[in-house]
Amino acid sequence: MSSLPSYWMIPIIVALVGAALTLLTLWQMRRRRQNKLALRVLAGQRRLLGQEVDERFEELAEIDEEDLRSRLDVAIGLVDGLHVGLLERQAHLQNIEDLAHLQRHKIAVLGHHLDEAASQAPEQPPPIEDEPEQLPQTREDLEDDLLGRISQHTPPRSKRRLD
Repeated sequence: MSSLPSYWMIPIIVALVGAALTLLTLWQMRRRRQNKLALRVLAGQRRLLGQEVDERFEELAEIDEEDLRSRLDVAIGLVDGLHVGLLERQAHLQNIEDLAHLQRHKIAVLGHHLDEAASQAPEQPPPIEDEPEQLPQTREDLEDDLLGRISQHTPPRSKRRLD
């Protein structure tokens, strides 16, 4: 009876080995299909890239070298002009910074002289305020006062003859 259990295991082992071989075959077929698809995609990309490269070569062949050189010269001139403008602006900014520094120095020196003068000057008594003048209240009084002041300040004129 010991041989009986071994007989029924053989078909199970054969079935398992067959199933494993079937799975392995299916997996390889799937992998081949994926590889073929990837190769088709890569071939299409290669063809598209080749067409784009050919188009670019045609565009490069159509470029006029003299026109390209003249544009390059113009571009170099513009860059040089921008550089000169930049240097001028930097010089202008430096001048402004120098002027600001001189103004700060001048303010400091004048402040120092003002402090010295204030410390050396004797204290003066506050000015005595006089009684404020009474201002005329009416328009006629204002006009008379203004005419009086004008007549005091202007010398009398001699009459000229107009003929």
